Amino acid sequence: MGGGVKTYTYAMVASKALLLFLYILAFLQVAVVSSANVSTGDIKTTTKKQNQASSSSSGFQYSLSDPPIRGYEMLYLDNNVEYMKKIDDDAHRQEAKNEWKLVLPDGRGEGGHPKSISAKVPGDLISDLVAADILPDPYYENNFESTFTCDDDDVWTYQVQVDTSSFEDVDNGTVTLLVLDGIKMGARILWNNEEIGTTTDQFLRYQFPVILPSTNKNTLQVQFDSTILTDGRFMPCSGGWDWAPFSKCPTTSDTHSNQYSKGITKSVYLTRVSSAAITAIVPQTFYRGSHPTVALQDGMHKGFEVQVKVHLWSPLPTKGRLQVQGSWNHAASTAEEVVEWKGGDTVVTLSIDANAGDIRLWWPNGLGTKPQELDKRPLYNVNVQFVPDHPNPLVVSDSRRVGFRHFALVTGNDSDPTYVQNATGQEGTDFGGMFFRINGVAMYSRGANMIPMDELEGRFQAQAHVQLVQSAVLANMNTLRVWGGGMFLPSAWYDACDDYGILVIQDQMYAQGGHSPKETKTQELEIRHNVRLLSNHPSIVIWDGCNECTVDMEKGSSIYATFVMRLVAEEDGSRSVWPSCPANGWSSGVEKLTCRPIPDSPLVTPKQVPRKIETHGPYLHGGGFPAVNGNDHEPVDPKLPIVIEPNPDDMGIARPSVFASEFGAGGVMSSFESMSATLDPSHWGLHGGSSPDNCTIGFNRQCTGGNVMAQRNYPCDSIIKAYFQTEADYFEQAGTLSFQRQLYHCMVGQAMQMKSTLEERRSKNELGHLVWQLNEIWPTGGWGSLEYGNGDGSIKGQVLGGRWKPLHYFYRQSTFADILATCGGTGVGYIRNDAPYDFRGNVVIHVIDMESGEVSPERVVHSNIHLPAGPGSLQVFECPIVDGRTHFLSTDILMYQRNLIIHNNPIFLRPPKDFTSKIWCDSGLKASILSASMNIISIEITATVPVALLVVLTTQAPGRFSDNAFTIMGGSKIVNFHPIGEANVELLQDSLRIEDLAMYQHHNQCRKL
Repeated sequence: MGGGVKTYTYAMVASKALLLFLYILAFLQVAVVSSANVSTGDIKTTTKKQNQASSSSSGFQYSLSDPPIRGYEMLYLDNNVEYMKKIDDDAHRQEAKNEWKLVLPDGRGEGGHPKSISAKVPGDLISDLVAADILPDPYYENNFESTFTCDDDDVWTYQVQVDTSSFEDVDNGTVTLLVLDGIKMGARILWNNEEIGTTTDQFLRYQFPVILPSTNKNTLQVQFDSTILTDGRFMPCSGGWDWAPFSKCPTTSDTHSNQYSKGITKSVYLTRVSSAAITAIVPQTFYRGSHPTVALQDGMHKGFEVQVKVHLWSPLPTKGRLQVQGSWNHAASTAEEVVEWKGGDTVVTLSIDANAGDIRLWWPNGLGTKPQELDKRPLYNVNVQFVPDHPNPLVVSDSRRVGFRHFALVTGNDSDPTYVQNATGQEGTDFGGMFFRINGVAMYSRGANMIPMDELEGRFQAQAHVQLVQSAVLANMNTLRVWGGGMFLPSAWYDACDDYGILVIQDQMYAQGGHSPKETKTQELEIRHNVRLLSNHPSIVIWDGCNECTVDMEKGSSIYATFVMRLVAEEDGSRSVWPSCPANGWSSGVEKLTCRPIPDSPLVTPKQVPRKIETHGPYLHGGGFPAVNGNDHEPVDPKLPIVIEPNPDDMGIARPSVFASEFGAGGVMSSFESMSATLDPSHWGLHGGSSPDNCTIGFNRQCTGGNVMAQRNYPCDSIIKAYFQTEADYFEQAGTLSFQRQLYHCMVGQAMQMKSTLEERRSKNELGHLVWQLNEIWPTGGWGSLEYGNGDGSIKGQVLGGRWKPLHYFYRQSTFADILATCGGTGVGYIRNDAPYDFRGNVVIHVIDMESGEVSPERVVHSNIHLPAGPGSLQVFECPIVDGRTHFLSTDILMYQRNLIIHNNPIFLRPPKDFTSKIWCDSGLKASILSASMNIISIEITATVPVALLVVLTTQAPGRFSDNAFTIMGGSKIVNFHPIGEANVELLQDSLRIEDLAMYQHHNQCRKL
């Protein structure tokens, strides 16, 4: 397509200091806009080209930083190394010289406190005060309740001295921009002691023109002042959610929203602009063929068109040559155009081709060429260069990584050619169901909801975000949703999703608690900025309007269609758009086959809904103890045995289906290693070793009494009672052994609950399962399968990216496997195939005595099973009916090829509290390290009893085990430990704990040796 020029005019960010006519002219049209991903190449020369797929481009590093506004010369003011890993060598980083100071408010620099302290930027206020020993760690005990930073009259000032002598001398037409990628909470910005503007939106990048004095000595100040209102445009879960700590700071005066920390949460830099700056690169890929319903093959498809929107800004009338080139084939993927405009903002779209023979397709985890675990996907560079029409041009260049895939959010039966023919060119979505189709392959979407990794941005680590994504991949997940009550995540997270094949559903940052949208210029800029910022990531496949806001065109919630998603659609026509999460689609404004927006067609939601195609819930809320989110919830159903009535005739994409985008079990603590590090030893117990608090009712209860466990969100009492027999004083017990027992029961109970839930759900025609939630934001009674994992060393006992809870191992072992076989308690079982290929093989069901370990010789074998490719391909079979109090089942799935066991699923038919078999009180569990290398440590776990049930391994060493929460039969099992980073065998040996069911079974239910 052509490369026409279109100009967007945005509000000016004015500076009272700038009286020069040049600056006034230059910033009548300053756009607060963003570029998209990796910044590579020499900013003064043509961007380096790469001819091959660059899943791990030379020199590419994961970083928390956003791509910058690219001028011809830059100076970063950051001193947080996590944000500087991806900055170009020629960007004059000067991190050693960026000595940020935090100036305490008047009166706070007394009583032994200094008037100013060293600060980390990007970061946050509380992290800096903790580092200076002014505040204790907020996650220890109830320290987060401190109101030291909450006084409305206080002004907290960050300041840094900026030496600009490294900048080159150029002509007087050069403009210097001060850019702040992210400021949390209201602040005023001062340059050389003169106010140049204010910031009110955490999710918006701000830029201000500044004058550089001849001395090259400058002072930048960022003053946080609570009288500067934000209209709720900051992380909604700040200050508390039902998995986050509730602060005691007063709510904001304008939106009555909870609040906690504040700070300069993203990069700060100066960029120099002569002829032009690249403010955003927005590459969008479009498949050139018709709607595919069979798998596209590398080298044999129709290819892609890449429409590259390049956003430029100039302080003066400018003319120059814009060049765009793809790294996959220089000759075929190059376009250029002479661009001339009057100054200010302009956007130019150039189209380049990506032919099938030059590229490889991008696939999500588990699909496509079935790469090895953690193999990186093929990604390519789109290189952009602007060459001014000048005798000595100062060239600006930048690049973005892209991948090639065709995605469709499908709501009808597109396996029917007649449906496809009739739906082509039609608007709106259907109510037949909801599933994803990528590169022609219909898929079972499985994964979780992602919340921020911390309340404190100063603790963010790039590698922690990457490790978290890898943990999702290893648990068979292929989809993650970025929840709308959190934040747009750091770039390292999206880059990792690109690399490892995770599909992303991206909410806009709107949620409850005073964080709903308003049709303001600031929020328009926020939405446009973030779509442009993230648009190159092939992992992002759906833009979603908000969290749990039913979009009704006759009510105020229509703003999500008429404002929020309208702006998203204007910025990106290459991805599916969805009203909210959950939602029931559109009656107009999108292509029926893909849910991609149709230009100039209004987005409208349907008035009547014949059936729900996307659901949230049900949720299991932990209860049984007075706490901020607990106490009066219903008793927990252990869901054992599972209740299933599978019907193969109701399964598959041709039948009505449901996408479950939130459901889960809350009140689940983390390991002893994680929890104990945040509590005084006297409080090592689920009830905190002290009297219960008095708590009000409601979502965010007010608790008085000082019990630390009352502030750990949901209690776990109800989950434990559902699965395990406990003595009268079980929950009041405290101490190392008692707490370890309670936490083992808590986490294993969650794993058993969610295993049953998913096995029941997979017996139905549900083609999407996103569990609430993936990760924890702090060590608490939350919902995640990964523990708190920022891992920056602030809190001992944590593992980078989050230690795996037993539930996460269950996802890997069985519940999220492509092919699942299980049994209910009435003699009915099923095997379900969600893989993109046919299954041919057998299912073998064993009956095992819990006490003796004897395997019944009367095993049940279902032979010659043939299941077509999924998703949702299912066959029912008979299961043996046994006494679940004394026996359990185990299903093996064997493929015809070499009788390979591809899946083993132990099945308990009753909760452990109902067991009548006298299992041994002590399994005699021991561990021996057999071998060790840099990447793997082999461990033998031995038992002295015939059967050891639900064996859980925990260590302080960073890494994961190949299996966990498993059963040992025959006396031993080999388990591999996969370290994160360099293997620490000594730490693994010294800290390894082994637990099992017998170790903590009630004395009435076990037999002594």
